[in-house]
Amino acid sequence: MVMFRKLAWRKNSIREIKHTWERYIAIMAIITLGVGFFSGLKVTRAAMVKNLDDYLNEYQMYDYQLISTLGLTGDDEQFFDMQNGITAQGAVSVDFITDIGEADNQVVLKAHSITDSVNILNVLEGRMPQSGKECVLDARFFSGDIIGTKISPSAENDEDTLEGFAYKEYTVVGLVDSPIYLNYDRGTTKLANGSIHAFVYIPK
Repeated sequence: MVMFRKLAWRKNSIREIKHTWERYIAIMAIITLGVGFFSGLKVTRAAMVKNLDDYLNEYQMYDYQLISTLGLTGDDEQFFDMQNGITAQGAVSVDFITDIGEADNQVVLKAHSITDSVNILNVLEGRMPQSGKECVLDARFFSGDIIGTKISPSAENDEDTLEGFAYKEYTVVGLVDSPIYLNYDRGTTKLANGSIHAFVYIPK
């Protein structure tokens, strides 16, 4: 009696699969994809973490960032740099409105001063600035066509922002990736539409 029930169940299962083989293949494909995706994540996790660590070590991304609303001096930078096991370098950053061939659309860039021992830039096109009047732009949001053009802080910036720039315009000489920007988000700002479009690096 038990053997009969088992044989009947097998025959019914085989008959069901034959009549609905498309659904059976679809279910098997879904299971296979799920198992393969999960296995891939388990295997590649260590490789992905190592790849990120290697990238951050190669381009010397900072471990800590000290920000002061009153400003830091060269003496402060030297003090921290002299501490055992610490490499410190001062930098300046500011949000500003600029026109890059878009007269009717205000574009906000975040300007950073270039550092040589921390947060090293990865040049993808062009070259690094060789004079104070040159700059490099965000490779994720600009194409190589912009190299050779000029950008300048808009007159709509406040006086303090404009005084923070040594020159009225800068020539774009390259496109770079920065280790402090690991995704597509460039941050928020109080200027214009509240969103930073991209970054620009300028000699300090």
